Amino acid sequence: MTSIAAPALESAPRVVRVACRALQVAALVSAAGIVFLVGMFVAFALEAPSTAMALGWVNDVLVIGQYALLLPAVVVLHRVFRARLPRASLVASSLGVLGIAGAVALQSLLVAGVLTFEQEIGPVSVAYIPLGIWFVATGWFAARSGIDRQGPAFGLLGASYLGFPIWAARLAGRLQRLPIMESAPHTA
Repeated sequence: MTSIAAPALESAPRVVRVACRALQVAALVSAAGIVFLVGMFVAFALEAPSTAMALGWVNDVLVIGQYALLLPAVVVLHRVFRARLPRASLVASSLGVLGIAGAVALQSLLVAGVLTFEQEIGPVSVAYIPLGIWFVATGWFAARSGIDRQGPAFGLLGASYLGFPIWAARLAGRLQRLPIMESAPHTA
């Protein structure tokens, strides 16, 4: 791992810890969401639509939390990458925030019953485009900066719903090993 992150985050080990914890929680929330999604499909296959709808609703709630928990990581990754890639990092971070905001807002409208699934699925798919670009771009930036040589592959994995928990847990581990974190006191 190179020292690119040290100057960018010299006074910010706390924000890195917050991002790491948020990513760890996001990984768990996402994994739970996947279980509920599978349960939904099983319930539909067993011709239990009311159970399927309840399981799908829980998945939708968990998706809101999963993506909202990404915001600290967007901030930290921008801080890490902006020294070497200022414009690209700003664009990627802006796309990440835009995608997260769109996904969270649309999922919230779905959960609240303001939108039906049929009304929400198209717009939320569009909202995932900038978020997907953020995943891939930050993976590429991580590879260039020495944080994660396999960053592009894991960026693609994170952009996929099923791969998100693995991506989030891995990124939390990578961020915990940033040079600035080695000298930071560990507080809860």
